[in-house]
Amino acid sequence: MRLTSFVVWKSWASNKLRSALTILGVALGVAIVTSIHVVDHNTIESRVRSLQSDHGRFDLELHPRDPELDRTAVQSKLDAVPGIAHVGSVHSGVVEMQAGERSLGHVEIHGLSESGQQSFGHYRIVDGKDLSGKSGQQGVLVSARFASTNQLEVGGSLELRTPDLEPRVICREGHRESIREPPRAKNRESVVILGVLANEGLARRNFGSVVVSSFDLAQRLAVPGSTLYQIKREAGADIDRLRRQLGADFAVLDGRSAMLGEGADERAFRNGVKVLGCLALILGMFVVFQTLSQSLVERLRQIGLLRCLGASRGTIARVFLFDALATALIGSVLGIGLGILLAMCLQAWDVSTLGMGREVTVFELPLATIVWTAFLGVVFTTAGAGFPLWKARNLPAIEILNPRGLSEDGAGRHVLRGINLFLFVMLVLILPGAYLAMTPLVSEEGGETLVVLAQLGGMVLLFGGLLLVSPHAIRFLGGLVLIPLRRLLRLPTFLVGKAMRQNSGRFAASVCGLAIVLMALVGLKSITAALADEQRQFGETAMKDRLFI
Repeated sequence: MRLTSFVVWKSWASNKLRSALTILGVALGVAIVTSIHVVDHNTIESRVRSLQSDHGRFDLELHPRDPELDRTAVQSKLDAVPGIAHVGSVHSGVVEMQAGERSLGHVEIHGLSESGQQSFGHYRIVDGKDLSGKSGQQGVLVSARFASTNQLEVGGSLELRTPDLEPRVICREGHRESIREPPRAKNRESVVILGVLANEGLARRNFGSVVVSSFDLAQRLAVPGSTLYQIKREAGADIDRLRRQLGADFAVLDGRSAMLGEGADERAFRNGVKVLGCLALILGMFVVFQTLSQSLVERLRQIGLLRCLGASRGTIARVFLFDALATALIGSVLGIGLGILLAMCLQAWDVSTLGMGREVTVFELPLATIVWTAFLGVVFTTAGAGFPLWKARNLPAIEILNPRGLSEDGAGRHVLRGINLFLFVMLVLILPGAYLAMTPLVSEEGGETLVVLAQLGGMVLLFGGLLLVSPHAIRFLGGLVLIPLRRLLRLPTFLVGKAMRQNSGRFAASVCGLAIVLMALVGLKSITAALADEQRQFGETAMKDRLFI
């Protein structure tokens, strides 16, 4: 490792600008993508916690239209629907509670199925144990507030029973009448307090007078009660498609999912921000690849010198890969730190992926997304550094050191040929695909997201294909631009034209980078202008023909 570290250190010391630009490119792309995902994660989590503070996290709450369907039939029907990850059921009602000789009055009971207990986070236990197995049939959980008020402890015994029906009051011919329901059988159950719940989720309801039990126990005692089914969709599943698909057999009672960043305008804004994050990552990797490709000749000469000094192919590969890996790791770590700092600043300025002025009360780090972003930076930087090794794998050391040997490899093929094709494949095809695999976009109704992505992909392919794969087009267009300037600036136009003919690939790559920046800027401005105009039109329509006093 002494030779490896020495060569890498000398390479960095003698090429400070190249090393700084490479690290900056990696850090730039990773930082922007990290900040976007952190801000989006905290935006949605804050809204979830504020809007769903008295229950767990689910996307839709359903009630079957057919009252004859039992829980098993409903569970099977929902499990067959694509896009649903978890299904839970909850039976809610009121029961009478008694502890020994003391009557504790009426309390709310919420009976959860086993899947509802495990997948939705309706409660959090601070003392005791959870409902499970057979013990859950005769065990309950009580809120910490209720336990403190009534001196209840874990392991204590309670008696739950079905309450008496209150008389119904109706209006008949302008007069109030009370109708008593026929008497019914009272179910009684002796239960044990298994655990105490924190003051969050279901334990917040009814001022803490809440007991959580198994589904079967609540169904026996809470008569009448209401049975609802809650579902959690798979990541990226279309919420509107699920609503339509389930609407024939179920009444969708919970509309909060549309308020959690998935309204039509909110989806458009979040998707636009995430796509711009992809363009930022492409721009950062473009800076890396461009810097490495410009130093390709120098790197090839380093390979030739190392071979003349007797270094093996394995040693040379270790030197270059260690150089790339160290650069990528430094850039990725720096990018993660800058991204988290940028996300903190944006949150302090009340900036979110749903616009300005949204209260964000949570700051969490989506570690999986951050690690995957850093992994992309490391992989693509290493790939860019490994390109010289692949180009020089079969070249003799003498030909590498010979100035003419870098032009042709003996078969009439240019050694530097293929750099732009390599950039095109990595930046236009592979990197966006890896980013979209990491970032499932919020689904749009009617497949509009696919249309927008297809249009964006078409533009990227057009620019990338034209500028990277066909650099002679840049040479032709650049020559047309220089024609009017030949008489005024003869020497500059001659030198620029000669450089463009000899290094058309470098000019093409530079123009492609500027095009990516311009596309990102135009896209962001277009999204912002469209949303501002939509808001203005909505305000004008809402205020039309209305008088406020």
